[in-house]
Amino acid sequence: MTFADVLRHERTRAGLPQLRLALEARTSQRHISRLESGHVRPSQAMVLRLAQALRLSLRRRNHLLEAAGFAPRFRADALDSADMAALRDAVRLLLDHMAPNPALAADRHWNLYQANTPMRCLFAALAPEAAGNVAAGPRNLMQWIWQPDGLRRCCRNWSEIAPWIWRQLSDDAADAGSAELDALLARHASEVDVPGAQVDGAPMPSMLPLVLELGGSELRLLSLIARFGSPSSATAEELRIETFIPADADSRQRLEALMGGSAGEAPAGALR
Repeated sequence: MTFADVLRHERTRAGLPQLRLALEARTSQRHISRLESGHVRPSQAMVLRLAQALRLSLRRRNHLLEAAGFAPRFRADALDSADMAALRDAVRLLLDHMAPNPALAADRHWNLYQANTPMRCLFAALAPEAAGNVAAGPRNLMQWIWQPDGLRRCCRNWSEIAPWIWRQLSDDAADAGSAELDALLARHASEVDVPGAQVDGAPMPSMLPLVLELGGSELRLLSLIARFGSPSSATAEELRIETFIPADADSRQRLEALMGGSAGEAPAGALR
């Protein structure tokens, strides 16, 4: 795709008219029109201003730069590379401090990267078949969530929680521009039944707990997702830290009983 095609696609996707984009990028509507028609070539500074105005992710900013003929500006190193050592240390520290609450780190494709000891204990209880492998948990969280013997098997409020999980996957696939996420979305669209009316236009509840069946009792958890602020790397921007907090005192006690004496242990290292 040419730069004109990519810019027009991103502007349409963002729902911005040319005039609004021009104001956000501190340029004229005529210049935006000429850029989208391919009559003028943007400077690197203009590409970055347009990317900022469009609120593009760092990976999508790289794509816009490349379409304009410039080198990518934001690195996207693998999590296990030497340059990501500081990020890996930060993730381990965060997960460690989240205990006794279960917490995990996942990449942009929802692949499990690290999990603390409470999370590994919870995975072992919910998915005993995974407890003996290297990760002690599912490799791809979305695949595990949607498969019949995965999370949905032990989720008591599946009909309530599923539309919001599906919306998250759909939003991630739309934002990431990833063939892997698109394939994941297409695969599970044919495997699960999530009423469109619940996903499209339903008001987002203020607090919807995940209610799990665990040993004949209910474990009610609230999900908190954190991301690194001011990242200069696409890898860091895309990494998510998810912590599960007991929604009530009974759930706190059941979680502590599940972990036994392991709640204070340091989290395991990288899972791959």
